[in-house]
Amino acid sequence: MSKTIKIYIDACTTGIGIYSKELIWGYSAKIESKVTVNEAEWLALLQTLYFVGAFKFLTDGGWVKSVKSHTLVVYTDSQLVANQFNKKWKVKNGTLLSYYNSTRRMYETILDDGFKVKVKWISSKNPDHMIADKLSRRYSK
Repeated sequence: MSKTIKIYIDACTTGIGIYSKELIWGYSAKIESKVTVNEAEWLALLQTLYFVGAFKFLTDGGWVKSVKSHTLVVYTDSQLVANQFNKKWKVKNGTLLSYYNSTRRMYETILDDGFKVKVKWISSKNPDHMIADKLSRRYSK
C-alpha cells in the first residue's frame, strides 16, 4: 500500500532546516557563505534530495524498498522555489539557475532509482513546517 511521507523544508540566510514526522528525523545545517533567502531555500531542497538519494547507500535496502512504494512530498514555504521547480515559473537569475539545474539533476537521479517525489508550496504557519523553520534558524544571531 502506497503512503505519503511528508518532508518540510525551510531556510534563512544563515541555515537550512529539514523535518519529517513520518521519518522521525530533523536536520539543520549552517550556511557558511553569503546567500539570499531564495538561494538558501534552493539549498534546502537540494540537500533534501541528496538525503533521499543517499538513503539507498546508508541502509541495507529494506528501508529503500519500503520507501520506494511511497510518495515523498517536500513542502516549502517558498512559492518561488516550488513554482520554479515545478516549471510553472521561469528561472531568470543566474545563481538560482545553477541551483535549479543541480536540483533537477538530483531529482532525475532519484526518479531513476524508483522514488516518487513531489515539491509543493505550504503556508509557513503549518505546525510541521514551523519545526523546519526553527531548525533553519538555529544558526541565526
